[in-house]
Amino acid sequence: MKTGSGIFIIVFLLFLFPVKMFGQEDKIIERINLALIASDYKLALYLCDSAINNQNISAELFYKQSIAYRSVYHYKKAYKSIRDALDLNPDNTNIRVEFGKVCYALNMLNSADSIFSDIFKFDTTNYISGIYLTRIYKNKEEFDKAFRVYKTLSEMDSLNNYLFRQMGICKIKDKKSKKAIPWFQRAIEIDSTDIKSYGYLSKIYQALKEYDLALSFLNKAIQIEPLNSDLYFDLGEFHYYRSHHFQAIPAYLTAIKLGYNDPWIFRSIGTSYYLIKDFQKAKKFLLIAIQEFKDPDTYHRLGKTFLELNQPDSSSIYLEKSLSLLLHEPITLFSLYSDLAQSYIKKQEYEKAILRYEKIFNIEFKKYAGNYYKNQAIIKIAQIYEQNLNDKEKAIGYYMKIINNKDKGNFSRQIEYAEDKVKRLREELFFEGKK
Repeated sequence: MKTGSGIFIIVFLLFLFPVKMFGQEDKIIERINLALIASDYKLALYLCDSAINNQNISAELFYKQSIAYRSVYHYKKAYKSIRDALDLNPDNTNIRVEFGKVCYALNMLNSADSIFSDIFKFDTTNYISGIYLTRIYKNKEEFDKAFRVYKTLSEMDSLNNYLFRQMGICKIKDKKSKKAIPWFQRAIEIDSTDIKSYGYLSKIYQALKEYDLALSFLNKAIQIEPLNSDLYFDLGEFHYYRSHHFQAIPAYLTAIKLGYNDPWIFRSIGTSYYLIKDFQKAKKFLLIAIQEFKDPDTYHRLGKTFLELNQPDSSSIYLEKSLSLLLHEPITLFSLYSDLAQSYIKKQEYEKAILRYEKIFNIEFKKYAGNYYKNQAIIKIAQIYEQNLNDKEKAIGYYMKIINNKDKGNFSRQIEYAEDKVKRLREELFFEGKK
């Protein structure tokens, strides 16, 4: 009896122990799940570590540990945990999806692609795998593949306007903007308040130069969200790039009033005011812009604004700054040297003005255009000698450079102008008794 009783107790304990362990693991997993739901990842990791240290090892436990590590951006630790989970249960779909997520987080795009592709191939209803596949394809700039996955997902979830909008974006990225139109239209049919789709349609029609349609979509978006500052900025940009600056300015100002604070807007407003010749307001906004955009174009525009306001001292400061930053693009250099010379003329610093015009002679222009711009510089120098320094002989000398130019036939108006000037100046010198 003793022997039989002992065997019975041992057998009973052997059966009881795994049952108790199974019940204990259930409770641990339940506590970990609650911690993950509450985003208490520190507690989740503590519970995982405690269970593993107590030899309560399972694929589910490593799977939960990976989720916790990934959630706190410890991707390498998450990778080790999910590999352990896969070793214990390689066919579990949830574990494989988590493995794909970790690979994606580690930028192992080819591995993630392979994992999610295998899952999605056999189960196109696995929405998470499909969404991650689209992200991978977009990262790899494989937009046609991303489009096909979105299309498959949309067949399963036909009232999800996000999917149709993303299909339109894929067509844009794939340089097939016209083919994007029906997908954005479908997104709007599903959700008439989808302002992102309205915005994309507006930009597509702008590119197609169908401006009335473009404006109608943008205005529709503004009607839906009248306090959206980004939309008013887009409206300002729409008018700005069509050179409708009187319409661009109020749109930009409304965007600022509603909280738009990207410094680019101040540069655009300043430029618009400059182009409609409201130089005081142009100065105000360009001075704000220059705090962020320390680039040659903004300095140049500000310098020209001060020149128009007859403030040559400030003008020359900003124009010189632009020159110091400028890349050597010939036409821009010509414009900048010309504006700088004008600022020195207004300050009656004629020698400095002449030196700036002479800099134009050293610019390497393309083909025959160089002769035109260099002739313009010669004319300006001649005018300084004629009008400001009262040196008619020097002026004639410069005009003669144009007349004697071997390529004079290319720029007949400049030649005629120089010949007329030489004739008149020589007449004046004759009557003055100097010739």
